[in-house]
Amino acid sequence: MFVLDASVVLKWWIEEEDSDKAIWILNRYKEEMLEIAAPDLLIYEIANVLRYNLRFTTDEIRECIKDLLELELDIIAPVEIVIDLAVETARQREISFYDGLYVTMAQGLGFQLITADEKLYQKVRDLPFVNLLKKLEIR
Repeated sequence: MFVLDASVVLKWWIEEEDSDKAIWILNRYKEEMLEIAAPDLLIYEIANVLRYNLRFTTDEIRECIKDLLELELDIIAPVEIVIDLAVETARQREISFYDGLYVTMAQGLGFQLITADEKLYQKVRDLPFVNLLKKLEIR
């Protein structure tokens, strides 16, 4: 079971390094072979990145977000304790609050966090539940 951050989910629409691995995860989810969770922040991050990508029209961005919502991932609105822990994690690890939220959520759910963000990974790689997409072995 995975928590995916935006750096992974974006690869579902933007072809770049390791997009094949991100799409493999998506396909396993669609086949009901695994569960994917993420904070509601994911939706806003995806929309924002696509907004600044000149290859996407406004209508295409809307369609991507609609497709994301239709997947019915476990999108979780954080509660006070998760926010508190994310702030603490962000300070301790010297990462953004956004990244701290993904880390805290994965830890709290007992899921694996998958990120394609190598800078984030370097700061949290000692946590046994954090994985770099690049290192993920797909079958």
